[in-house]
Amino acid sequence: MSQPPQFDPLRCEKMYRDEQSANGLPAAMPSDIGGPQQFFKQLDALGNAYRYPAQFDPLRYEKMYRDEQSANGLAAATPWDIGGPQQFVKQLVALGAIKGEVLDPGTGPGHHAIYYASKGYSATGIDSSPAAIERAKENARRARVSVNFEVGDAIKLEGLENRFDTVVDCAFYHVFSDVPEAKKAYARALHRATKPGARLYMFEFAHYSVNGIVAPRSVSLDDFIHMFPDAGWQLTYLGPTTCQVNMSMESFDMLIARNPDKAEQIRPSVEGFRLIEPWLTNGRAYAPFWEMHATRVDCSETKTLRSRSAPGAARSTR
Repeated sequence: MSQPPQFDPLRCEKMYRDEQSANGLPAAMPSDIGGPQQFFKQLDALGNAYRYPAQFDPLRYEKMYRDEQSANGLAAATPWDIGGPQQFVKQLVALGAIKGEVLDPGTGPGHHAIYYASKGYSATGIDSSPAAIERAKENARRARVSVNFEVGDAIKLEGLENRFDTVVDCAFYHVFSDVPEAKKAYARALHRATKPGARLYMFEFAHYSVNGIVAPRSVSLDDFIHMFPDAGWQLTYLGPTTCQVNMSMESFDMLIARNPDKAEQIRPSVEGFRLIEPWLTNGRAYAPFWEMHATRVDCSETKTLRSRSAPGAARSTR
């Protein structure tokens, strides 16, 4: 029984040996564009998305940042964008906790990096979404400040070794809360990207409720205690706080659509939000967060850090 032409064992051999060209590349091989396809670059930048849950889809946040629907005058698809910095970021600056060169991993719309720059700090914002970086650069232009915004993998932080004095992570770490290998890689990457004695401040969704609002993706205290000491971070404070979000009923509909696996978990928050929405100003609600402070130490000291790192073990002076 004869095989179709595409199974001819010499077919591809002839194509690869054909020396005719088109646009400087082999004409017989139109799939050869002289380099990797863009989607392969995106997969690599996000740490092999097929191996990770849906939140690592390389197009997930790109779609969210390009969505033009609005809620309360701001982008509905990115409820963490409240049009400016969070209050706790302003407090860190006011209390002198920010030192030297600052990293804002998972910068998104860039409001925090922009705020540091407006106060005279050298700031860098990293995000895997080109659309997010576009929005951040436009926000910086409007604020008339200079910020180094880069498209890159904020989990790996490659090419940024021994550079930063301060890192402030606002709502990035919890994105991969159910991927242990990503959490470990991130904690170590932060250590590599910082100088000795650097300070790390983290603000992440927590699993408890504030006014009936529960985050669909969150971290526990153990996600800090068991991850960061082993990576060379001494925890100095760990406790509850809150973060403002820009929410609407439309935002919740979009949230459920993006997280079908979390739909049942999200629905009680929808009902809770429906009750408090009439009393909110411009859709600003408070979400449950953890706040962690840590100091970078030499990795040789990590064996003794776990016993020292516990909730409330040391109150931060910020």
